[in-house]
Amino acid sequence: MMQSHVFDTEDRVTEGAVGNGTRLAPCGSIMVMVRGMGLHQGVRISQARRDVAFNQDVKALVSKKLDSAFLLYLLLHYQEDLLTKVRASGRRTLLTV
Repeated sequence: MMQSHVFDTEDRVTEGAVGNGTRLAPCGSIMVMVRGMGLHQGVRISQARRDVAFNQDVKALVSKKLDSAFLLYLLLHYQEDLLTKVRASGRRTLLTV
């Protein structure tokens, strides 16, 4: 999740792995890293350009009302604000959203 769009990845999972700690997000989903070492560099946000598997460190947002590209750019615009909330959460601070 180093770029704003994920077209492919080197890592692969088998069909049997889906549902056993790994879930499948449909093409167009917005992927947001919510835990892991990558958060030290920033909140990683990408749009899946194909069906992708993800684990517990990532949340997949599937918009029913907003265009997914709009949601992607909205989240990218507020990336610094999101990072502030993640850092505060790591210090066990109560957050209001």
